[in-house]
This record gives sequence, C-alpha cells and structure tokens, in this order.
Amino acid sequence: MGAAISAAHINGILAEPRAELVYCVDVDEARAQARAEKAGAKAATDYLSILDEVDAVDICTPPHLHARMAINAPGPASTSSPRRSWPTAWMRRRR
Repeated sequence: MGAAISAAHINGILAEPRAELVYCVDVDEARAQARAEKAGAKAATDYLSILDEVDAVDICTPPHLHARMAINAPGPASTSSPRRSWPTAWMRRRR
C-alpha cells in the first residue's frame, strides 16, 4: 500500500464507529507491522491467511491485483484506484 493512500484508508475505517480494523496486510512485514501498530490492529503479510477472520476487505493495491483479491474476499470488497490508472491498465491489456 502506498503510504498516503493507505493512511487515508486506515483513517477512514477508524473514523467509522461501526467498523473495526482487524488487520493491516502488506507484503513488506515491517510496513504491515508499522501500520498495524498505529491503527491498533494485527499485521499480516499474506492476505489469504486472514480471510477467515474478517467480514469485509478494503483493497488498496495496484489495479491489476484488485480482481483476484476481491474474488477471494469473504464479503464486501472495496477497491481504490486513481481514475487515470484504469485507461492505462486497459491499454496495457489490449496491446
């Protein structure tokens, strides 16, 4: 997760009284741990390993990973991408 984008997502979840942030997941263990400590959550490096412990996911990754992660989600999956990413991703796939 990019630092600014993930911070915005984490802050948004923490601001919602009906939500609980259970995990911060990042392939970089140090980043996952740092974000989890700030948010009062657990850290993980493999999103598949925690899916049984959550009800929904907020996906904050490069667009080409969204579909695979959303399909594996146990419930609702929220994704985020700058609008300009989509045409670029589409053009790459079409070439």
